[in-house]
Parts: sequence; structure tokens; C-alpha cells
Amino acid sequence: MTAQNAQRTWKLVKEDGGIKVFQSPVQGSNYDDYKLETTLDATLAALVAVNSDVSYMPNWMDSMEANSLVSGDEQRYITHTKTKVPWPAKNRDAIVETWIEQNPQTLEVTMTFHSRDNIVPISKDYERVNLIEGTWTFTPQGAGKVRVVYQNHAEAGGKIPGWIANMFGVDVPLKSMKNMIKELKKDRYRNVKKAFIQEPV
Repeated sequence: MTAQNAQRTWKLVKEDGGIKVFQSPVQGSNYDDYKLETTLDATLAALVAVNSDVSYMPNWMDSMEANSLVSGDEQRYITHTKTKVPWPAKNRDAIVETWIEQNPQTLEVTMTFHSRDNIVPISKDYERVNLIEGTWTFTPQGAGKVRVVYQNHAEAGGKIPGWIANMFGVDVPLKSMKNMIKELKKDRYRNVKKAFIQEPV
């Protein structure tokens, strides 16, 4: 779904603090795709670090209740994510695989994520989200700036009408990206290095 960008029509639905939020319908689904775009003063390593600091992510990712590492290494890993959903809907959880790649010519970094099978047992306290797919893309723009694009599609599962999920599809990622920008300025990420990430000269 998210791979068909060339044929997609994206509608700008919100702009806030230099972040643009786009929405696009998905054929055969009640749930839309969402894309956020902004340009930041940040290093590639810091952007990778903040988005792969698994157990810390609930501190800034809006509605994320918990996030734990199931298996993997720095460049490819599987996590178990728990998400808070407004009452009366049931909270969600998901098994997500993420892998990180960098284009050696452009130095663009892509973090691709998608749902995995039920390698963690299903809990009666959570509704399992069986379809998630998306990307973080970090593209150097020169002068220390990076274009950041986040794109995501999820089938929430259970009893959540598509229109409610789509409404939260705008606000939750927008709040999360604003929080991420604040995190990037903290010592935890500001001077971080990653051996597998090459920075622009």
C-alpha cells in the first residue's frame, strides 16, 4: 500500500509548527494512509537513535503505553508495542519488525517497519493489530538540515470505525513528531553516533 506513492493522491489536512500532515485513501480499506513531512536541524544518527530507542519511545510517542524489544540488533529488530486507545475501545498491541538502511550515494536513511506474525502470545487485555506498514525517511538537505518524512498505514482491528481511527491518525502522529523534535535537542540524542550511519560532510 505505502509503496505505491507514485500513483497516490495526498491531501494536506493539517499544518502545524512546520509539520505538514497528508492523508490518502487506501483502496479496499476503511483506514487511510498518513504522511507527515518537515525539515529539521539534526544529524541522521540522532534521528535514527530517537526512533530506535525502543523502551524509551513511550516517553515521547503519543498514546504509546509500552515498547519492548523481542529480538534483533541495531539495524534490524522486532518489538512488541502497546498503544492506548480512547474509551470505550480496547487498547491495542502489535508485533513490529523494523530495519534500517542507508543509500551510500545520497546518504538518505530509511527505517522501514511492518507487522509480524504472533510471535508474542495474544493477550485478552489487548486487541492485536495485524497490519502495520510504513517508513521513516531522513534525507540530507545540506547545511545540517534533514528532510523528515513519516508514512504509516495500520488496520486497527476490532471495533474501531474507520472514521475514528482516521481522526486519530492525524493528531497522534503530529503530537509524536512535535515531541520527537524536543527529544532531539536533549543530550541523550544530540551528540549520538551510529557506526552504520554516515553523516554528510
